[in-house]
Amino acid sequence: MNTATHILTASAVLARRNQPYRNTAILIGAFLPDLSIFALFAWPKMNGFSQSTIWRELYWQEPWQTFGAISNSFPIWLLVLSVGLMSRSKVMIVVAAAAIIHLALDFPVHADDAHKHFWPLTDWRFHSPLSYWDTNHHSPYVMAGEFVLCLAALVALWLRFSGWLVRSGLVAAMLSLIAVPVFFWATLG
Repeated sequence: MNTATHILTASAVLARRNQPYRNTAILIGAFLPDLSIFALFAWPKMNGFSQSTIWRELYWQEPWQTFGAISNSFPIWLLVLSVGLMSRSKVMIVVAAAAIIHLALDFPVHADDAHKHFWPLTDWRFHSPLSYWDTNHHSPYVMAGEFVLCLAALVALWLRFSGWLVRSGLVAAMLSLIAVPVFFWATLG
């Protein structure tokens, strides 16, 4: 799913009014599993690689696959959550909870591009019959479901928070849900 979906959904589940540190930790936790993709995308893009080469070739190679396995690992995030619970670190608990929500949403919608969600215990990948982007795996239906999920999260957050900064961020997140698929369609065809 798109990063904005993870951020909106984790925020709808976990964010609270008047708790800016907690809410910032949620944003970080919801983003961290995708950090490897953003970081590993930047280098080839700055070095002139095309979108097609990045997503059709480099994405499937090392170090992308290892970094993706680390950042999308249920065992690692459950360990972070356990350490947070044992140490009573609210920040650690919320970061891990947001990341686990991210993984739970990703798990059923990655087909050929499935992550190693149980690394380092195993390299096994769940190849879902559904994909959030691949039309060969029912992506139009997944995209529609993702949009509805985001809209519900946006409404919940809009009602919970009245500040202009939060609401501006919510609008930007929803706009990205339209812009990201259009961008990939335009650059990859």
